[in-house]
Amino acid sequence: MFASMKSPGDFSYAFEKVRNAIASSEKRDADFAKDTGLEILRRNYALFRQELSDAGELGNHEYDLDTYDHCINVLHQYFEGNPGGLTERDARVYSQYLQTEHDGFAELAEELSLGRD
Repeated sequence: MFASMKSPGDFSYAFEKVRNAIASSEKRDADFAKDTGLEILRRNYALFRQELSDAGELGNHEYDLDTYDHCINVLHQYFEGNPGGLTERDARVYSQYLQTEHDGFAELAEELSLGRD
């Protein structure tokens, strides 16, 4: 259960690519963060949402997951030309939020897994 959270290396890699792209002015870095880093997060969190639903736990965490998805979407737009006018500092805050919240979601997955064994 909660296979979505079983690959910490995937998450570390995704967060690193997002952080690096925010600090970089290179389009290729932004494209890589958008197309690879954020997609790793999007894919794993879609699976995590389904796993929570299957475990009957989604209702307790849906708002937090919606907020997480929102942050992914904001950063995606930032890397895609920044139509919202985010500053680099704003993007760093969103990136840090994703990483911090991920730690909490990973702990939640661990707790729920232990409680179901």
